[in-house]
Amino acid sequence: MCKKTYFFCFVFILTIHNLLAQPYYNQRQDFLNANSVWIFPDSSGIDFKKIVKPITSHCANVLGRPIGECVASVCHPSTGELLFYSNGRECWAADGKLMPNGNALLGNGKALTTAQGVLSIPVLGKDNQYYLFSMTANEVIQEGGLRGSLFYSVIDMSLNGGKGDIVAGKKNLLLDTVPLSEAMIAIPGDNCDIWLLVHHFSMPMYRAFHITKEGVSLLPVTSSTIPSIGSFPGLLGNQYGYFAGSLAVSPNRKFVAMNTTIFGPPHGGLTLARFDALAGNVYDEIQIGAVIPVSGAYVAFSPDNSKLYSGEGSFLVQYDISKFDVAAIDASRFVLGAPAVNGLRLYNDTIYGVMSGNKFICKIAEPNKVGSAASFNISAIYVDSGNYKGRVMNSEFVLPYVPLPVRRILSDTVVCTGFEEGIILKPGLIERDFKYTWDNASSDSLVKVFKRGRYWVTYGNGCYEYSDTFIIGGGDIVKPVIRVEEQRLSTGEGYYSYQWLLDGKIIPGAISNFYDVLVNGNYQVVISNEYGCSDTSDMYSVTNVSINELTILNQILIYPNPANDKIQINSPVLIDATLITPDGKIIQQVKNAKTIFIQNLSLGIYFIRIDDKEGNWIKTEKLIKAK
Repeated sequence: MCKKTYFFCFVFILTIHNLLAQPYYNQRQDFLNANSVWIFPDSSGIDFKKIVKPITSHCANVLGRPIGECVASVCHPSTGELLFYSNGRECWAADGKLMPNGNALLGNGKALTTAQGVLSIPVLGKDNQYYLFSMTANEVIQEGGLRGSLFYSVIDMSLNGGKGDIVAGKKNLLLDTVPLSEAMIAIPGDNCDIWLLVHHFSMPMYRAFHITKEGVSLLPVTSSTIPSIGSFPGLLGNQYGYFAGSLAVSPNRKFVAMNTTIFGPPHGGLTLARFDALAGNVYDEIQIGAVIPVSGAYVAFSPDNSKLYSGEGSFLVQYDISKFDVAAIDASRFVLGAPAVNGLRLYNDTIYGVMSGNKFICKIAEPNKVGSAASFNISAIYVDSGNYKGRVMNSEFVLPYVPLPVRRILSDTVVCTGFEEGIILKPGLIERDFKYTWDNASSDSLVKVFKRGRYWVTYGNGCYEYSDTFIIGGGDIVKPVIRVEEQRLSTGEGYYSYQWLLDGKIIPGAISNFYDVLVNGNYQVVISNEYGCSDTSDMYSVTNVSINELTILNQILIYPNPANDKIQINSPVLIDATLITPDGKIIQQVKNAKTIFIQNLSLGIYFIRIDDKEGNWIKTEKLIKAK
């Protein structure tokens, strides 16, 4: 009877640049794709898709300003194609044309000098929509007298003929009027959420705005940390301890670093703190090193979270933070070079930096390594476009953290019989809040199919999105029938493989669609098709063959020949072997011969005589003893 066979092969595709192999949020392939084009505020940029190449943007000469600070650019997480970019005052589509509603944005605004003044993240749970956050600088009075304030707008890529536009009524929404520093980053949370982290411009206080599928929370999580790292009595009596600088988060989302400076010592400094991605809290903050002497400070973490890189005046410095201890960290300080960096950013295990007054982009090729082994290159990428004297780093686009692979082949199944009862397909995850969409438009979590083919289902809850593929192969297989013609047994020629059996045991080498019978016994043949489906014939008994009727001498195999150590004899019946010299001298006789050792023979020609158990001669073969 036919055998019903199932083969299950579970393949989890980590792309998805292997998500499990690289678990950190900013090393996933979708993250790398979404950040594959960087736009700088001097009309230049870099495209990382396939090869690193310079590009030209439209960010310069806004309102007569030739330069600015910080641009946010967003690419598609699957294709890496540029979607839009903004300097916080204007927003452009990928073709470089201003979006219809993309002008007069508040935030980075007229000054365009906020170090991390613009960034974008997706609107969670809504396809093709993005938040664009923009924050005002502190050194000048901004629109409406709002200094250090935070705004956001919503971009919908389905508008403007698919090129995107800012949604009417969702432009320049005020989020925070607490005077903020120039530092702003987004950090993926643990529950399909994102934290927008900013800092008070004079007080030791972090403010984390929670962003979920419900929207942007107007009430931030506040974290008071160490006493002020330095202050400066400025305009209107304000203190400027955290006036300018930048924030960075470690790839494992467990640490944040802030580099701040203003007008020389003793104002500003470098801090490192722990971050809780579940609650949005910043805690255990420590101050690293001496006070930074000049402005223009930026920071970045190594991919393995063990190193912190800091721009300190005209120097690029490495700290080993594998031990959360001020003394140990300070002692590890190593100066990599002397570039005045205007931004540092980790991308695909490499840290890149832009430098004031330099046409090149620098990079740290091995940022996990200590000291000079980190391989700092001050002239890594030549970008001779724009006003490079004012080039500043592009901001990072952040996706929600997805800890599991999102696209995979769940099962590759071979079905060898018919589909009378159907096959039930089950996704890898069954959750009550998940929505399921099958290729046949079914919304059920399970489906039953009645034919072979390729099936898929997409499902998720607006954050964790999966796509499982089911490949059902195989084929109905026709049971083999043994035909008889004298001493030859045969079966049909349309099968993929054959194996003949004698009394239920494999006959070595009997793998064609026919077999010439040598001895009496019960014969069967096992066949298979190209899918691996197999079936076995009914048994056929042979009773009329004797050893004296043996005519197919090549069924007895003697190998290897030539040989230097031993020879093997493969025979369907028991035989005796005699080893003879060319002049007829018997050297060795072996009963029930299967192996004959010849390592002690001299080089030359010999003969092997094969007899049956009754002493009847079967055949003689020449043997060559070789080196």
